[in-house]
Formats: sequence, C-alpha cells, structure tokens
Amino acid sequence: MIQKSEAFINPNLLKWAREQCGFTYEYSVQIRFSSDKFRKAEIVEENLTLQQFIFIANRYKRSPAFFYLKQHLDEKLIHDFRKLRDVETHLSPVLREQIINIKEKREIAVEFKNFDKEFDYEYINSITLEQHPEDIAQKITK
Repeated sequence: MIQKSEAFINPNLLKWAREQCGFTYEYSVQIRFSSDKFRKAEIVEENLTLQQFIFIANRYKRSPAFFYLKQHLDEKLIHDFRKLRDVETHLSPVLREQIINIKEKREIAVEFKNFDKEFDYEYINSITLEQHPEDIAQKITK
C-alpha cells in the first residue's frame, strides 16, 4: 500500500484562512474529500495529505508557505470610509480576492513608474482626425 505524504501545517492558520474567506467546511472541500476530515485537521486530530493541502491553499488563494507560519499576519485590506468607527466589515471572498489583486497591481505600478521615460503629453487634445498622419507623428515624437 502506498503511504501518503502528510502536510504538517499550522491548524490555527487553516481555520483563520477559512474564516477570512467566509467559507463553510463543505464549501472549502467541495467534493475532494470529506468535511469531517477537514474539521479534524483544524483541531489537530488529523493531518491533510499534501494533495488535499495544496487544493485548500489554492481554494483560499493563499501561498502554501503561508500555512507553515507560526501565526497569521495582521492584514488590513481596505479601510471602509463609509463608517465612522473602525468596525470590522465582512468582505465576500470574491471581493477580498479582487482587493488583493488590485493591491498587487498597484504595488507593481508604483515600483515601475520610475522606469518610464518622461514624456510630454500635451499633444493628446491637439490631434484631430483631419490632420495628416506625418504631422501627428511629428507632434508625438518631439
């Protein structure tokens, strides 16, 4: 019989990530394995196999390395300016994923903005359809 590799991950992070995504046990595992096994993995009675663990990490949109940390990092996704007090708002998993994607894209844009050549964009409102293409090209390349 083939012995399956177990993933010795932090069960507290497994539970925290599931709650952050707003998933139930059944929704987390879909039909890949039993929700009872997943519950036991969260309370350290049983370990997930490596394949099950990778499925869960992908499902939660987290790096597998995240689940080996000692504790989760405090992450404030976005401040809700519609409320006066700092009340925790529940974000859906789809919205949470979109916010994370937008933050990553912003960080990349900020990092690479200094690599862009300085251009003079005055010509944008001065070009019309009636102008000759060579004249437009000269305006742009100045």
